[in-house]
Amino acid sequence: MILVSVGTHYQPFERLVKAADDYAATTKEQVIIQKGITDYSCSSAESFDFCSKEEMSELINKADVLVLQGGWGSL
Repeated sequence: MILVSVGTHYQPFERLVKAADDYAATTKEQVIIQKGITDYSCSSAESFDFCSKEEMSELINKADVLVLQGGWGSL
């Protein structure tokens, strides 16, 4: 599973979300995107806006690959 997270910043990050969604269309690997306030509807990847710290920790532990926007929460 590939987990992509843009964090909780107040600005959207559509480029990363779209790139991850585009990649999801080309692979059989499960792609899950935490997209924060980004207003983009994913067509190939699973996505959600926000979750609890515990839910994110669980996703991180299950992931084979992490793509994270650098920030305090992901460090």
